[in-house]
Amino acid sequence: MNADKVKKQGKKGDGIYIFIIVILVIFNILMIKHIQSDKLAGLKEYLTEYYYSQENLDGAMRKKLGDIYDEGSYGNFENYVYKLVLDDINQYEPERLAEYNRIFSKAESERVENLFAKAGETTVTAEGGICCIKLSDFTLKETYSSLMQYSDLLKSSDKFIIDLRDNSGGSIDELSKVLSLFYNKGEVVMTEVSDKETIEHKSKNDKTIGFDKLVFLCNENTASSAEAMIFCMQSDFGNKVSVVGTKTYGKNFTYAFRKFSDGHDFIFVSSLMCNSRKEPFSADGLMPDFEKTDDESFDFALELLNK
Repeated sequence: MNADKVKKQGKKGDGIYIFIIVILVIFNILMIKHIQSDKLAGLKEYLTEYYYSQENLDGAMRKKLGDIYDEGSYGNFENYVYKLVLDDINQYEPERLAEYNRIFSKAESERVENLFAKAGETTVTAEGGICCIKLSDFTLKETYSSLMQYSDLLKSSDKFIIDLRDNSGGSIDELSKVLSLFYNKGEVVMTEVSDKETIEHKSKNDKTIGFDKLVFLCNENTASSAEAMIFCMQSDFGNKVSVVGTKTYGKNFTYAFRKFSDGHDFIFVSSLMCNSRKEPFSADGLMPDFEKTDDESFDFALELLNK
C-alpha cells in the first residue's frame, strides 16, 4: 500500500513539475518579447527626451521622412525607424520592387484606400460564338461574384477572349477564385513563394469553364495579378492559350499592407507570384505571342479563334 502511495505521489509530483516548467517557458518567451519591444520603446524615449540636440534629431527626421513628416507628432520617430530600415533593404532590391517597400503619407494612404474600395468593371458578352470577358481588376469579393452572374454563358462556351488590358491587378485571393473557374476542385491554381513559406491556392469548386481555345489581351498597363493569371494559365494549358497585345508591366510580387494608428500606411513585399509549379514569371514582364496595338488586338483575337 505504501509503495502504491509513493508511486501515485510520484506521478502527481511529476505532473506538477512539468506544469511549472511549461509556465516558466511561457514566462521566458513573454519576457523576451517584452524586452525586444521595450528596447525600441526605450530608444524612442531616450532620444526624443534626452538627446543633447533635439533640433538635430528633428532635422534628421524631417530630411529622411520628407512629406511623411508630421509637424510636432511624437509618432515621427517610429516612421523614421521604419524608413531607415526600408531604405537600407531597398539598396538590395530592383527599383520596381523597392517602390513597394515604403511608408505612405496620410494623403497617399487615403488615396490608396479609396482606390482599393472602388470596384472595377467586369463584363461578359458573346460575339459570334465567342465568349468575351473584360476584367478591369481583381477586386476582393467583387470580380468572381460578378463573373458568376454569367455562369450559364461561361459554361456553354468553348472559345474565350479575356481582356486584361489596363488591368493593374488586385487581390490574390480574388484572382485564385477566378482561376478556379478553369480548374478541377482541389487542383493548385497558383502559388505564393517566399523564403519562409509557400502558399498553395487550390480550386475550392468544380470546374465551371472548359475551353478549346482562349486568348488573353494585354498591354503595358497589365500588371500584378493580371499578369499572374496569364502566366498561370499559359503554364498549365499550353497551346490552348494565346496572348495578344504588347509586353506587360512586370510586377511579379505581392505585398502586405498595414495601417498605423497615426493614419500612415506601411507596405512591404511579402512573396513572389508563381504558377502551380512554384515558378515566378519575369520581373521584366510577359511577352505576347502576337504583338498588336490596342486598336488591333481584339479583331486579331477574333480572327485567331475563328481559324
